[in-house]
Amino acid sequence: MLDVDLRYAMDFELWNYLYWKGARWKFIPDVLSVMYFNDSNKSSTGRIEITREIETVYKRYVHERIPLTYWHRLLRYPVERVRARHRGVLFGLLVYYPYQCAIIAALSPFYGFRRVRWMNWLPYA
Repeated sequence: MLDVDLRYAMDFELWNYLYWKGARWKFIPDVLSVMYFNDSNKSSTGRIEITREIETVYKRYVHERIPLTYWHRLLRYPVERVRARHRGVLFGLLVYYPYQCAIIAALSPFYGFRRVRWMNWLPYA
């Protein structure tokens, strides 16, 4: 069940595989594990490779003529890279947020608002 060719998105792929096979989950109040996240975690150091693996998993389970990940890479990555260097409020209000809203408005009729809105991970590279 586990795709060992993936290094960063193994768990993401496993959850998608189980969902695709019809698995269902239930909430239990017990704490089974604790995850600590810091700048030395594999998820923090993977940079663009993480994004490539996530795109691979997306294409495996979501069959679209033009994958949403294509538009994300083409339209969102460039402005997110610029945003990482320009954290000012003025840049956000005048450039970043209007651009993001335009992308969401343009793609939502084809892919759905929630999917387009929440597909906003940073490429880190």
